[in-house]
Amino acid sequence: NRVMEEVAYTWFNRFTALRFMEVNEYLPTKVRVLSSTNTGSSEPDMMKEALSLDLDLDKEYIYELKMNNNSEELFKYLLIKHCNDLNRYMPFMFETIDDYTEILFPEGLLATDSFIRQMANTE
Repeated sequence: NRVMEEVAYTWFNRFTALRFMEVNEYLPTKVRVLSSTNTGSSEPDMMKEALSLDLDLDKEYIYELKMNNNSEELFKYLLIKHCNDLNRYMPFMFETIDDYTEILFPEGLLATDSFIRQMANTE
């Protein structure tokens, strides 16, 4: 129970920090992680620009996920890569993600009624 609470707290803080950083254009990649700059688009910009992000990425894996329409796994992969990269700038907020944190990554974050969608909704 304690581990689950710690992981939930960790992800909540990261999502909040990422949202603040993307709205204020503080992200080093200059690409929105949780939302889109295109009005009416629910797909985060990082999903569209995955192959051109300035991160240490496995482009073949990204291509495979895109070809198989595995949006949830692509979102998870890119988000974890962003968080690990942000460790260089804010190690207190973005510790390198451990296996158990990744295993307990929240599911369904791209769903219409998800926490992320509600957080990114500006209407």
